[in-house]
Amino acid sequence: MLFFQNPPTTPLGIWWHKEDNSKIEVFTRDNGLFGRLISTQNPEYRSEIIILKNFHFLNGKWKGEFYDLNYKRWVEASIIIVSEDFLAVNYKYGFIEKKYFMDKKTSD
Repeated sequence: MLFFQNPPTTPLGIWWHKEDNSKIEVFTRDNGLFGRLISTQNPEYRSEIIILKNFHFLNGKWKGEFYDLNYKRWVEASIIIVSEDFLAVNYKYGFIEKKYFMDKKTSD
């Protein structure tokens, strides 16, 4: 018997990454969650690049892929919704694990 889990919270909307003052828009496409960099003050990165892709709610977590801009590669990741206004993207490659923290963007 198959059953589907409905996620308790879906992290759609605009999120702010404080470290480089970037804004990321999380949206749905192809039955999954995706995230696009919509603005950044970091001159090394361009806006509109997809940095989250193919996130699906599985076994109680949002799982998919994160584009690590520093290493320019896709890595396995999960989104942890800490609160309605705060989330963390946990990602890893090999034995290294990192977190990318974002706050809900409420104003520009």
